[in-house]
Amino acid sequence: MKTTSNFNILKGTILSILLLAIFGAAANVSAQATSRITVTKDFCASIGMQNTCNGIPASFPGSVTFTVQIGTYDTVSGMFTPVSASPDVVVAIAQNANGSTTTGDIFPTGTYVRVCEIVPNTWQSIPRPESSTNGQQFALNNCLIAELGPGNNSLKFINGPGGPTAADVSITGRVVDANGVGIASARLTLVNGGTGETRIAITNPMGYYEFVDLEVGQLYLLNISHKRYRFPESQRVVSPADSMTDVDFVAMQTKR
Repeated sequence: MKTTSNFNILKGTILSILLLAIFGAAANVSAQATSRITVTKDFCASIGMQNTCNGIPASFPGSVTFTVQIGTYDTVSGMFTPVSASPDVVVAIAQNANGSTTTGDIFPTGTYVRVCEIVPNTWQSIPRPESSTNGQQFALNNCLIAELGPGNNSLKFINGPGGPTAADVSITGRVVDANGVGIASARLTLVNGGTGETRIAITNPMGYYEFVDLEVGQLYLLNISHKRYRFPESQRVVSPADSMTDVDFVAMQTKR
């Protein structure tokens, strides 16, 4: 009876080990197939060689907000095309002038995301693609474009003294119908009120558009039109002090 009991205990132990190994392997495969983002932020008294952060400034914001877009990226042309958006990421800044936040969203490995800092006034944003150990990262203005590797991906930004300079802000948004569905091929015209320079953007299949390399503090007239839709607010006046996101338009009816 004692031998049989010991044999049953041994069988139970072996079965438990096998089950743990199976579930552990499955969990490991699942972890490798998904990605997360951690956004890290440092405020610096000055910026050194190779964009190193020197010292803690006397004052700095209590938090910084980052926008997150999912899309495609052409490494040859440097063009990122947004397809959808993820919730903004708010990074709380501690007394040592830095902070870090891991997003709750989980992304398929290999996804391209664009994470852009809404730059606080009087500061200069410096994305740090070299801080990544997973996937690829590319810096563009106040944004990091990342091809997400498996597991956690660290996206690092530092801020030095100074404010946004000319031609370093953007305007992005989405055009949707009354049901919130993106409208493709909407035409947006942006006119610089000071110089008369005119730019045109066409929304992608999900309704997103973007204007980049705009001058800080300039007055712009933004118009929208579409062959099939009417817009109750078809014209806006904007004067970006920082990059503007979610400058959206809603179509209320179709043209007859």
